[in-house]
Amino acid sequence: MIIICTGSTKDKRALAEKTVAWSIEKLGLKRMTSLNVNVKLKKMPEGEFGMCEVGDNIRNFNIDVNKNVSIKDLVSTIIHEMVHVKQFARKEMCVYGMRWKSKNIPEKTDYMDLPWEKEAYRLEEKFVKLIWEENIL
Repeated sequence: MIIICTGSTKDKRALAEKTVAWSIEKLGLKRMTSLNVNVKLKKMPEGEFGMCEVGDNIRNFNIDVNKNVSIKDLVSTIIHEMVHVKQFARKEMCVYGMRWKSKNIPEKTDYMDLPWEKEAYRLEEKFVKLIWEENIL
C-alpha cells in the first residue's frame, strides 16, 4: 500500500497522509495491500473541496483536495473522498456510468440523492467526529 501526498505545506501533507491511513483502517481497506492513494493538495475554485478519481485500475486512486480550506474541512474532504475510494475498490460504485451495487441509478438523480454521495456524507460526518474524539490529529 502506497500513500503519496503532494502540494501545500509539509504540515498539511503530513495531516493528509495521517488522515488517509486512518481512513483506510476505519473503512476496512487495510487488507487491500495493492491500494495506492495519491493526494494532491492544490488550489481549487472557491466552493470546491475535493474529488476522487480512479487511476489506471481500481487499486490506484487520485484525490484532489482544496489546499485553501480549514483544517477541519481538509480532514472532512479527505475522509469523504476515501469513502469513494472504498466504493470503487470494492466495486460498489461503477467507474463508468450511474451504477450503485447492482442497481442502475437514473441520470437525472440529484447529486445529494446519489447513493454513493449519501454514504460518503454519512460516513464523513461519523468519521470526522471519531477522528477528533480519538485525538488522532
